[in-house]
Amino acid sequence: MVERSIQSLTLREQLVEAQRLTRELSEHLDQAFIPKCLELTRLVRPINGEPPDVRALEDVTVRTQAARILETETFTEKVFAELLEYCKAIESGVNKIAT
Repeated sequence: MVERSIQSLTLREQLVEAQRLTRELSEHLDQAFIPKCLELTRLVRPINGEPPDVRALEDVTVRTQAARILETETFTEKVFAELLEYCKAIESGVNKIAT
């Protein structure tokens, strides 16, 4: 199936897709990105008085967790960039209607 360009969509279709992307981004941040960041934080620094881990923290553990966050960030940026394109198209469409 050939995807239509954002500008060829109706304003309603643009709004629906922007809403879907907003929901996807929000869920991704809540369920993936933030938990991974918190996990790395807990690895390197105890939170709220949690006892520190008795075993030594190895560099490879920190690097692995940081790599997971960077992979997640790549997806976050991709979804955000797509959402931004829809927002710009919506703004343009609304401006055409208003003028």
